Amino acid sequence: MQIVTCDSSVGKEMTMDDSSFILTPIIRNAAHIRMAMLTLEANQTISEHEANPDQLFLVVQGSGWVSGSDATPTEIRAGQAAFFAEGEKHASGTNDGMVVLSIEGIDLHNTIPLLYYST
Repeated sequence: MQIVTCDSSVGKEMTMDDSSFILTPIIRNAAHIRMAMLTLEANQTISEHEANPDQLFLVVQGSGWVSGSDATPTEIRAGQAAFFAEGEKHASGTNDGMVVLSIEGIDLHNTIPLLYYST
């Protein structure tokens, strides 16, 4: 067994447009799947961009908001996830801080059973 650190202490600060957050890669190029931990401190955002490819934005700690192609902010909290289809414009942010597991992959929609049960 090996214990690995995947929190913000081993991540890289990312800045683009008005965005600022820490990205910690977890898995890359494993059957076309990428996983990363995104750490957003209080009042940080990830500005609007297109999903490339499909993305599951899984909040594991804290809370914040996400918006899809209609740009309407929707609250999201730990234990919830937002799915963005390839090409869908989206953004996110938090007032108090949020840690997110970002899972990206080609045709990811067909591999996430929970998407079929969500309302």
